[in-house]
Amino acid sequence: MSITTVANNICQVMLNVIHMSLCITAVQAQVVPDATLPNNSTVTSQHQNITITGGTQTGANLFHSFLQFSVKNGESVYFNNAPRVDNIIMRVTGRDISNIDGLIRTAGNVNFYLFNPNGIYLGKNAALDIKGSLYLSTAESWKFPHGVKDVDNLNLLHISAPIGVQWGSTGNIQVDANLSAQNLNLTANNITITGNVTSSGDITVEASDGLIITDKAKVSVGSQDGASGNLQLVTNNLTIEGGTVSAKTITEGGNVNVYASSLLTLRQNATISTVSIGKGNGANINIEAGFILVNPNGDNDITTNVMQDGGKIRISSNAIFGLEKRRFPTGRSDILVTSPASSHRNINIRTLNIDPNRGVAQLPTSIIDVSKQINQTCSNQATTNRFVIVGRGGLPLNTTEALSVNSGWIDWRHIDEVRDNQGNEVSTQPQLIEATAWEVENGVIKLVASHKAFQQPMMEGCNL
Repeated sequence: MSITTVANNICQVMLNVIHMSLCITAVQAQVVPDATLPNNSTVTSQHQNITITGGTQTGANLFHSFLQFSVKNGESVYFNNAPRVDNIIMRVTGRDISNIDGLIRTAGNVNFYLFNPNGIYLGKNAALDIKGSLYLSTAESWKFPHGVKDVDNLNLLHISAPIGVQWGSTGNIQVDANLSAQNLNLTANNITITGNVTSSGDITVEASDGLIITDKAKVSVGSQDGASGNLQLVTNNLTIEGGTVSAKTITEGGNVNVYASSLLTLRQNATISTVSIGKGNGANINIEAGFILVNPNGDNDITTNVMQDGGKIRISSNAIFGLEKRRFPTGRSDILVTSPASSHRNINIRTLNIDPNRGVAQLPTSIIDVSKQINQTCSNQATTNRFVIVGRGGLPLNTTEALSVNSGWIDWRHIDEVRDNQGNEVSTQPQLIEATAWEVENGVIKLVASHKAFQQPMMEGCNL
């Protein structure tokens, strides 16, 4: 073998080693632990399989902390936790969102918590193999039985699992994948769901700004053998566009609760529905919204179908536009209860003096004669009151006459004589002289005063 061939082989081996090292580094760069815990998380990788061990365990809770946490398409992240762990609680302290488009697995029936204030995105290829409940949140602080702790104070937490999150979330959550868990909780500033989110337990979706269910997405709870969980949506603005929010039960549960403080919008065949096929008292729909806006020509429905009990629809809103309460399903937007019992009485709608069933009020098209709307008399004391026109102003003597352009103003003020208090100064103020005769010139009558009138005192009257 020549020296050149040996050198080329050595170079090729070195390139392969460098390439493998770069690939491992690229994989590890997506899941990077930080050094903030008493016992930090450990990440090992083999090709596209990533295993996470370590972490800080307190009781039945295992805490992990990462600078970055993302899973690419085709990658798998496995949390190899001990059997005595009930909750895996994981946070992200860096400034990158968590892009999850691969598989996340856990050992045992643990509950999985992922907190990233920057945001969480689950792509179409994302899959979660979790036997317990799933909690995804962009909140910056968590609520524990012994108080509220910030994300950065994870090592100070008591031995307990989070019981909730605090408002003030800044990041967003988008779910394009199909998710299923025992219980499922999503909390973020804005939440967009385009995939199918299902649970046999409870589903809670909380957004501080808006939540959108679109592109034929389904958010549903259901049980095939008994009581079902409940579905709760809490947000400021909720838009269901071509999506479905539903619950199904046999005995109890299976209720849908919607709280949209500002606006609930249904369009493009959106549906909020419940079904009960047993004797339970579930499958109720409770909606509280500032306003409800629905396209009346579309098939956007709020419906429940029960065999016996339950199946009540309660709606409280300032105003409802586009929805109508009906006894039978139609191709339009309906509020409907289908039941062998008297279903129409199971619908309770409360609005602020606005009934969408009344339609739009018709305004009059004729012109109103305002003269007939004015009382022609002064009052009951009309016999003792008088209104006198003396002819000195702008009102005519007769009420049938038109107002005169000339007001006929007469100045009754006394004009003081200009006294010569400054020597020989002569007053330049014009003096009013009473007319003593008239002249006719070119058909025009002129009032004139004789020259003597300038030297004679004013007369009390005049005879023309």
